[in-house]
Amino acid sequence: MTDTWSFAKHDTIPSVELGVVPFEGHAYLLAFLAAEGELFAPPYDAVRSSITDILTDLDASRRPRQLPRDDVTDQRLRTWRSVFETLGFLYVDSRTGTLTATSLGHAVRALFGDIRRHVDGANDHLARLAVRVLGRHRLRNPLVNEPYPEDADIYPYRFIWRAMLQLDGKLHWEEMNRVIMRVLYQRQEQSAIDRIRDVRNLTHGPYDDAAIQRLGQPAIPEDAETKRRVTPWFTQAGFGGMLIAGEDDANGFRRILPERRELLEEALSEAPPPFPLDAGRSDQAYLKYLTASLTLDSPEIAGTDALNAQRVLDAVERFGTTKIVCLSGLPGTGKTRLARLVAARLSEGDPYRYAEIQFHESMTYEDFVEGFVPKVDGTGFVLRKKTFRMLNQRALADPSSKTTYVLLIEEFTRANVHAVLGELLTYVEHRDRPFRLALSQEEERVAPNLVILATMNPRDKSAIVLDQAIARRLHRIELLPSADQLREMLVDRLTTEDLDTLITWFTRWIGILPFGHAAFAEVRSAADLRTIWLGSLQHLLLDSAGQVREQYRDVNDSYPWR
Repeated sequence: MTDTWSFAKHDTIPSVELGVVPFEGHAYLLAFLAAEGELFAPPYDAVRSSITDILTDLDASRRPRQLPRDDVTDQRLRTWRSVFETLGFLYVDSRTGTLTATSLGHAVRALFGDIRRHVDGANDHLARLAVRVLGRHRLRNPLVNEPYPEDADIYPYRFIWRAMLQLDGKLHWEEMNRVIMRVLYQRQEQSAIDRIRDVRNLTHGPYDDAAIQRLGQPAIPEDAETKRRVTPWFTQAGFGGMLIAGEDDANGFRRILPERRELLEEALSEAPPPFPLDAGRSDQAYLKYLTASLTLDSPEIAGTDALNAQRVLDAVERFGTTKIVCLSGLPGTGKTRLARLVAARLSEGDPYRYAEIQFHESMTYEDFVEGFVPKVDGTGFVLRKKTFRMLNQRALADPSSKTTYVLLIEEFTRANVHAVLGELLTYVEHRDRPFRLALSQEEERVAPNLVILATMNPRDKSAIVLDQAIARRLHRIELLPSADQLREMLVDRLTTEDLDTLITWFTRWIGILPFGHAAFAEVRSAADLRTIWLGSLQHLLLDSAGQVREQYRDVNDSYPWR
């Protein structure tokens, strides 16, 4: 029985880089274009500042290269200016002495910006897929032939992420070897993290031999290969440099990439799904469990569902780039189910391209677009993108502008829609117009490939008084209670006699019922018809005093399974 994490005893996992490599333009050209409107005169501070910014960005991509220099001589800058003028990218205004980009220069800068956004979008997609899979991975699993205790319940990659987030975004390879790799149970996680923090507080600088010994005994015996046998855990937890830097810093620490911190915090805010018993029986079953979250449930659409789904798809094709396509109907008319079926079809079952949110009375702009949230370490607040902006930016960054992303808003009219949408109310309709966000003051535009679906109950008070500014930005599709759909749904669950009796009653009162056919979706037998009525449906007919409302008395009295 082993009491530490496994490691390669005869070979080591090589360094792996899995991110999509961005195409890099000429650093000096991009720096000159970025300095448009600035004075081009010694000491050329604006151009030098732009070069420094670009070098910082290139260095952040963590790939070896021959970088340009930010201490380039004045003469060299003048030479580059002459080259770029000759090629038609820019010129120095003779009157003001400022750099001015030509239409060619503007086009080049925009194209490189588009390429970078698309690469960033592809890497974001890959990182989110990685987190979905790695976050489910258990230490004890069929893929490794190690004698871990049967009750070992640690999720090693989640633990590494949590430790790094709580420890200033970094972890030393000795901390990994002497503390992290000795944890086999979730109940031990916090004490291990606290132990590392205590040792750091006593060290006040880079680790020395005494500080390393305070961490504890190594999981991997010390020799010339120890570090190489520890670092594969960083490689795997970082998904080949996508989440965690692929190399140590000067003091031996690996760091969470700043652009992935929010993603990892989001992943750790939710518990991993229950581990199915059969997932531990074979490699194939375990891999199926790991990748189960990578696709949306997308059942076949048939019967009346197919007809209604086509109505929604037609509306999306016609109005999806200028309006919110809203499914309007009573509770129990299948709005949510239909919206999810359509969303799965439009997004091709890719959860990265789909998000769902439910509006409610206390929903705000800060919950939907962007808002401040507490930092993990409790030291203050940080501005975070919320559901709309996260999905919208994925859509904007997608290399194929024809790839559809879908946002589903449940109970659309339950919130103060004006307050929640803010400036989006205008720009959903005008997607080619950029605008500035209220909090971050960053420029944004609504992606043309983002479809916004919504559901609403037309009898809600908030829906009845919906103002014209909102109403004209909706394309409504009415979903009515349907006796045909009720029959389709229950034909294999009830006897012919019971089903006919229910259909007769439902058809008689269909015009005034406060619910639709899907209210009976959980019926499995005639006994359920009574249980569901007494437990939920009858209560929809009652007033605040618990009495059946006057308009529903005959409905209630005539129900056959009271």
